[in-house]
Amino acid sequence: MKDKNNYPLVSIITATYNSVNVIEDAINSIKRQTYKNIEYIVIDGGSTDGTTDIIKKHESSIAYWKSEEDHGIGDAWNKGLKKANGKLIGILNADDIYHPETIEKIIVESDSNFDKRVFYGTTYFFNEEGLIRRVDRLFNHKLNMGFGFLHTSLFVPKDIYDKVGVFNDKVKIAVDTEFMLRCLENDVRFIKLKHINYMRTGGVSDVNMISAYKEYISILLDYGFIGKKKSAFLKFTFLFKTPLILFRNSKFFNKLLSNFQNSDEKSRWKKYGQELFEIVNKSSLHD
Repeated sequence: MKDKNNYPLVSIITATYNSVNVIEDAINSIKRQTYKNIEYIVIDGGSTDGTTDIIKKHESSIAYWKSEEDHGIGDAWNKGLKKANGKLIGILNADDIYHPETIEKIIVESDSNFDKRVFYGTTYFFNEEGLIRRVDRLFNHKLNMGFGFLHTSLFVPKDIYDKVGVFNDKVKIAVDTEFMLRCLENDVRFIKLKHINYMRTGGVSDVNMISAYKEYISILLDYGFIGKKKSAFLKFTFLFKTPLILFRNSKFFNKLLSNFQNSDEKSRWKKYGQELFEIVNKSSLHD
C-alpha cells in the first residue's frame, strides 16, 4: 500500500499516564505499520515520569498530542475522538502493541466497507517472557462472560461514534464494554477479521478483574440485557470462576497447553512471538 491517498484515513488513539516503560513500544508499533494513511493521536493524563519526553521524541509521527489531567480513561479517549478525522478509529492502549499488518489487514478484508459494522480480531497476551495466551473467539451473543473478544482489537467507524455516542466517562473500568453494549442496542454488526494485536498483562481491568466483571454485569442489568436474579447469580458464581481464570492465565497452564498444539499452531505462535520481539526489543526507529 504505497499510495496512501487511495485508501481511507485511519485514526489511532493512545491514552497514557506515567507509561514511560511501555509507551515507546506502542508508538513504534504504529510507525511500523504497512498501512501508511494513519493519523496518530496521543492523549497523556499529565505524566510526571518521562512519558512526555518519549512522546516528544516521536513527535513527527504523531498528528496531535496533549498532556493534561483527565477524569479517567473514558475522558481521555473522548478527547482523542474529538481530534480524530479518520473514517475508521482504533484505540491502542499505551501498554499494547499492533502487529505491523494490523491496519492493512482490516482495510483489505473489510474492503473499506464501514456501514453499520465494527471490526474485531485476535489478541495475544504477553509478558516479559513472551506470548502466554490467545483470545480468538467469535462474538458471544450471550454476553455472560463478555463479548468473546477484547476491545483493544476493535476498530470502529467514525460514523458509529456519531450515532451511538462516545465513551461514558462515568464508568470506571468497563467503559469499553458499556460502549459496545450501546452499539448492540443500535443494531451495529460485530465482524471478525484476521488482524491481530498484542496485549500486555496487568492492565486496569486485568488487575481489578472481579471489580471489572461486577461493573460489567451491573451495566448489563442497567441496559436490560439481563434481569436482577441473573445479575446476582453471575456475580456470585464468578467468585468461584476466578481461580480457574487465574490458572488459565498462568505460565504453567499455557506451557501445558503448548504441548497439545499442532505444527501449524506452533509455527504461528513462533512467528507472532518473533515479530513481537522485534517490536519490543529491536525497534530503534528514529524521526
